[in-house]
Amino acid sequence: MGCDISEEQLWSWIDREAPELEAHLANCPRCRELAADIRSGIQAGAIGLKAIEPPLPDQIGPYKVTGLLGEGGQGVVYAAQQQTPQRPVALKVLKSGRFAREQDLRQFRREIQSMAALQHPAIATIYEAGRTEEGQQYLAMELVAGLPLHDYVRDRALPLRERLELFCRVCDAVHYAHAHGVIHRDLKPTNILIDAEGRPKILDFGLARMTDADVTLTATSSETGHVVGTLRYMSPEQARGDGHAVGVTSDVYALGVILYELLTAHTPYEVTRVIPDAVRTICETPPRRPSSTSGPDGRPARHLRGDLDTIVLKALEKEPARRYPSVEALAADIRRYLAGEPILAKAPSKLYRLRKRVARHRIAYGVGAAVVLLALVGLREYQVAHQRRIAEVRRQVMLTQRRLELGELETGRAEAAGWFKAQPDLPEAVLTYAQADFRQGRAAREQSLCAHAREILHKPAGQTWGWAAKLLLKEMGQPQGEIQVPDTPDAWYLRSFATLDTARALGCVEQALHLGASDPVAWERAAHLRMLLGDHEGAIAAARRLAELTGSAGTWLVFEADVRRRQGRCDEALRACERAAENGRLTGDRALARLCCKRYSEALEDYTQIIEQAKEQPAAWYYHRRATVLSILGRLEEAAADYRECMKQIGAPSFAGARCYLVLRGWEQALLQAGRVAEAQRSREQADEILASARRAVVPGCWLDKVLRCLDRDGGDLAPAELVASADPNNPEQICEAFYYAGEACLLSGDREQALHWFRRCQQTLQLFDNDSFPADPMSEYHLAVWRLDQLTETDCSSRAAVPDPS
Repeated sequence: MGCDISEEQLWSWIDREAPELEAHLANCPRCRELAADIRSGIQAGAIGLKAIEPPLPDQIGPYKVTGLLGEGGQGVVYAAQQQTPQRPVALKVLKSGRFAREQDLRQFRREIQSMAALQHPAIATIYEAGRTEEGQQYLAMELVAGLPLHDYVRDRALPLRERLELFCRVCDAVHYAHAHGVIHRDLKPTNILIDAEGRPKILDFGLARMTDADVTLTATSSETGHVVGTLRYMSPEQARGDGHAVGVTSDVYALGVILYELLTAHTPYEVTRVIPDAVRTICETPPRRPSSTSGPDGRPARHLRGDLDTIVLKALEKEPARRYPSVEALAADIRRYLAGEPILAKAPSKLYRLRKRVARHRIAYGVGAAVVLLALVGLREYQVAHQRRIAEVRRQVMLTQRRLELGELETGRAEAAGWFKAQPDLPEAVLTYAQADFRQGRAAREQSLCAHAREILHKPAGQTWGWAAKLLLKEMGQPQGEIQVPDTPDAWYLRSFATLDTARALGCVEQALHLGASDPVAWERAAHLRMLLGDHEGAIAAARRLAELTGSAGTWLVFEADVRRRQGRCDEALRACERAAENGRLTGDRALARLCCKRYSEALEDYTQIIEQAKEQPAAWYYHRRATVLSILGRLEEAAADYRECMKQIGAPSFAGARCYLVLRGWEQALLQAGRVAEAQRSREQADEILASARRAVVPGCWLDKVLRCLDRDGGDLAPAELVASADPNNPEQICEAFYYAGEACLLSGDREQALHWFRRCQQTLQLFDNDSFPADPMSEYHLAVWRLDQLTETDCSSRAAVPDPS
């Protein structure tokens, strides 16, 4: 797939040294080559102008200049050496010297005044400010060696807790500045350096204002009409140029944007470089929930759902009064989250969100207001809608419980905490949250039912179902004495959440259905539990009954297809998927069924259609799956492009890098056979570059690192047999991957017989898809191993027919 970055955008990135530049160049050969040409031109121009460029000054005031650190519109920063005392400093001077404009002088003095008021270990220290005999203004400050915040977090691959703890230390420094009357007004990752010991330093108080002095500067320049500051991190009041409204909460907003990026590697919204459009976006567009962004695996970042969503979105409120009142309050809520304590922030009410939506769309809502009022008159309609909402929440809680029963404890607990917070009076939500704590061992066994659940047991809302919590407590080893349990369908369904035994949970649901339960959620729980326990026919029977109750045939045909795949009955799975597609449910399930049936061209059509329908939504893993099919069909250049797109969207090390390396090496061999040696060499260089980049980015010693070391025949140190031996014997997906990549490593080294051995071992795993996913995600390695066996054993006399013709 082609790159849509324009040459103008690339020039802009290079000119301002944008942090996203190198990440993009790592995955885009086209832009990498173009950037090299642009930089060469800049360098050549610089050489041509060298004769008229002023040399570095030897001395500024009492400081000996040793190098150039950076240059902006009004100022230059030099590396310098102070003589007394002897120490390195960063020396900032105004470009225009004694001819500086009064506005630039005021801003420079403001920075001096701001920094002089601050003495904090996380704020760069000012040593001296002065003026030379020639009228040159200068500011000497601490020289900080470190990486910008986001670069540091990315390079160290910091886990979530460490990112939040580091962010809190930054907040502490900003709060200190606020407490001493200084508002930064230009907080961004490049102004926050992290040293080798992980300590933050905040720089550049050039736009700061003193809260106790009349030195305010509006957010726009009256002379140029340009926004002063960095658009992406600018609060709405700054973007509008409302200087009187800029205050402590403006820095809270900027920190909210920084926190959003730390958690998701995305921005809350896209801010263009066109000033009016950017201001409109900042002031009117609501930010996406962090949990709705795609994580490294291409799936929504559900682990951010709940408290972290609430914390970030409160910091990003458009109205300053609705944000955290201080940076200290923001940091305190994050520390409460880290300690497992309730946060103080609350999500905006539905009424508030509606009011904001109406304000943005007055005409549309004005026309619809009469219709809405008439609808609210019908109490019955309102009650039906409310019941539907509750039914959907109950269904989502049931699916969260299923995650716990599958062993997906981290994701399951995060979801359970969110549902408990949203619906604290819903018994399933309380019991699921208690189970999540207990299964993870986060609390002592005798205290696993969280304190919130205990409190609810004594409230009127909990008195009707408190017996269920007592049953769960009893199963957790806490004697409860005699427990009176109702013999009703609803009570039996609820009992399925009050046990840690899957078979017993199914028995409870079956009894509910036997007593006449017609609740679709109960039938869906029965279907999932039966599949989990291996009763595939029973699971399909429950799904068909559910389709009758809900009229949603397509959804449950997909469920039936998933069950048939798990039975290895791929032809039947495909027929179910085709019926689902007739009912308007085209999903990746039909593509997977076609892949399992070796109907590769049809699978390719499905994946292509899904990607096209996704439009702006992330589809990283669908690119990965389509690349698998393209590899099998011998369309290696297209496969490599899809793997690159997958890596670009994920933005983190993944198996897409290993696969991209392999297809480029395959393309190299095809080009060599066609006599196109120069192109083959370029393909090899691209492959080696991708592998080297992946090895630099990956965490040493992790499973992906071992795979890359095995594939790297030039610099790797792990033999195929060693890779297989290092796989987790309790992880069938990892064993499948080990056999496949061991086979590919043998092919790269020319050992065809050993490669066949490993590919056969991979096929024997029968690991067609990820066991813990629903619906199933394909195990690309299994399907590629099957293809390799077909390719290598088709004939011993041919040139292995699957090698494509590069022409």
